Amino acid sequence: RSVSKFRSLAGNLAKNRLNLRRDNARRSRMHSSGANEIEKIEGEVPERVICHENSLLLNLPEISDPKRRYQPPVWLRNNHAHTIFAALARKGPSIDYERTLLDTDDGGVVALDIVREGGGANRDWVLMVSGLGGGSEDSYVRSMCQAALDAGYSAAVLNMRGCGQSPVTTPRFFSAMQGSIQDMQTAVQYMRTKLMSPNGRLAAIGWSNGGTIVGNYLARIQPQMEKGNSDDSELASSRVDAGVVL
Repeated sequence: RSVSKFRSLAGNLAKNRLNLRRDNARRSRMHSSGANEIEKIEGEVPERVICHENSLLLNLPEISDPKRRYQPPVWLRNNHAHTIFAALARKGPSIDYERTLLDTDDGGVVALDIVREGGGANRDWVLMVSGLGGGSEDSYVRSMCQAALDAGYSAAVLNMRGCGQSPVTTPRFFSAMQGSIQDMQTAVQYMRTKLMSPNGRLAAIGWSNGGTIVGNYLARIQPQMEKGNSDDSELASSRVDAGVVL
């Protein structure tokens, strides 16, 4: 039985590698031809943008026009080289944070780093959640904070338990699902009650594991808001108006 399972697994891996090579070859042909529409090949799922039918994403030429899509330099075509080079070469701006430690219901602590520059209750806010094990000092997070400030937003970064030098006070750290939704809700409620105006808008941006946390948060909280009492202050203070997963 073990041998049979191993053979089945090996066959599936080989099939996935073959499909991946076909997808890469198809994308290469698309970029070289500059086709405006993506040809659907029988037996394959066409490349597409998944979003609301009225989303602004469909109006971005960098997404809708293959000729405008980002193409890395020849020497960075390898995904691993691209990642390593960015980690070593990208420095990012210097951001001045003010840290607030937030207690959770189970005795845990998460650290909310608020960007000092450009803060204000009358501005819309952006909450950022970094990738696995990361925090507010990651270069890509600092770059996004600066971009938010330049666009007229106020910004804050949520450091999950044990990340970004936040204290560890419980046996549980963080994950993409279990408990992390409640930890993010703690940060959102603090921002809406202490930092923002009642009619202020809040967007959340998450990278990698942080993106999964943001996605799970929206999937869990938004249906509750649609079905819940509009006068429920706790539910209203949990609202996130938009989410971006990177």
